[in-house]
Amino acid sequence: MSLKEVMLDPSTVPNTLLASQSVRHQIRVFFPGLKNTERTSSALTTEESTIFYNSGIRPAIELVASTTVHDWPPSYASETFRSSNGRGHFTETTRVVCAQDVQPFSLALRNNMNHVAWGKNLVFGTEIRGVKNDTEHQPHLDDDVQQRLVQMLNDVKYSHEELTGNWFIDVAVELIISGKAVVWRADCYAPIMQQLFDIPEQVVDDVSGNRNRFEKDVSQHLTEVAGFRAHFSKPAGPFKISYIQAYTTDKSLTYHPTAHHFAKFLTGKIAMDPASKYTDSLLAAYEEAGGKNDVAARLEVRVPISMATQVLRRFTLDLFRNTTLIFPRGLWW
Repeated sequence: MSLKEVMLDPSTVPNTLLASQSVRHQIRVFFPGLKNTERTSSALTTEESTIFYNSGIRPAIELVASTTVHDWPPSYASETFRSSNGRGHFTETTRVVCAQDVQPFSLALRNNMNHVAWGKNLVFGTEIRGVKNDTEHQPHLDDDVQQRLVQMLNDVKYSHEELTGNWFIDVAVELIISGKAVVWRADCYAPIMQQLFDIPEQVVDDVSGNRNRFEKDVSQHLTEVAGFRAHFSKPAGPFKISYIQAYTTDKSLTYHPTAHHFAKFLTGKIAMDPASKYTDSLLAAYEEAGGKNDVAARLEVRVPISMATQVLRRFTLDLFRNTTLIFPRGLWW
């Protein structure tokens, strides 16, 4: 029996946060052995997290840092007890691993998890978040594109030449007109995928017809105005795309991620409370934005790093006209 190598979108592989190197630079552990069609979440279950700590992390620390292991929780259950306030809220803590212990720790962790059926062949992944507007480039200038990529990767402790193969990067384009709101048409996904990314029509039809891999995001309750999110089960088109997201920047005004929501939300109880200032504050924020904040249509795509300087280089005027709508800024807000 021969084995076939398959490239997977990292966000679809069960994983967990292992360590933070800085505020924006994190190390995650991915478990390909847990990926299956029945699974609906990439987060580890409580049982899996228990095995990972008790059989993987704790024994690895005992081996490489015996003088400090007494500061580590003896088990996952004991740490859950310590961190819980008894009302469903948790207070997380961190432990420091010396630089010289990082490599032996990672090797010991991998070896320990090889004795767990689903823990074999785990993959360490570097994730850098919160750098969306850290660099900007002009798509038509080759040198500018290359220089900004190198600049963005300064936070990674490897030379740029080593960042190939299994590294992925999100590249974006923003469409903006002064004094206007540029928003996506609800039917924008097909021309974007086919004309901009050269994804075959059959692939576009397959992903857009799968509710688990494709979703439209309607704006302002206007059914003809909507961005979209698309996950591909395997690399799509010549740019080997794994994920596409089209949205508008007005959502940043109410962006407020919590356990179950990504934005500010209003409950019926608060809406009926005469003492609540929620709607007044929301109206004031929108009125201020109407006088100051343009709305841009933003398109983000996740590709292998080898494609980072090639993707999103030719957003034509015809494509712009066929995929967007333009409103006066004040009217949109």
